[in-house]
Amino acid sequence: MSNTNWTKEQTAAIMNRNTNLLLSAAAGSGKTAVLVQRILTLITDTTQPIDITDLLVLTFTKAAATEMRTRITSELLRLLENAEQEKNTLQAAHINRQLALIESAHISTINAFCQSLIKQYFYRIVNETVNILCKRSNGNHCESHDECKRKRKELTGFHFFSS
Repeated sequence: MSNTNWTKEQTAAIMNRNTNLLLSAAAGSGKTAVLVQRILTLITDTTQPIDITDLLVLTFTKAAATEMRTRITSELLRLLENAEQEKNTLQAAHINRQLALIESAHISTINAFCQSLIKQYFYRIVNETVNILCKRSNGNHCESHDECKRKRKELTGFHFFSS
């Protein structure tokens, strides 16, 4: 993949550091290839390498997310082979780490990412929603902790335990 002749704009997207990136282009224009190369460049940087789990990569389709993960894995395997042939043990160890982390990397559709946030932080969402509902029904927040717990149970059907 590193032998690709990138356009000036693609090279800028690949090499730009310390900033978020939103890539928008027509179908078949190489968006996935550019993103894969950007990710590989970031996670294999010899001066400041990062872990793939430090990135958030969002796509519109499951197929695109799967394709991206597959391409990254294939390229990492190729880079690992090169590092081992060159006896670069530090680079090989870092690439092995990335291969171990790839399945837990945040490469998904926007919907899947939002769903994972809701699953992970549902208790905060429910607590805030209940507080809003309590405020609307009372005109103010619940007067006591016990009253809040009772209202939460009444509104949601669940007991909530919080510190």
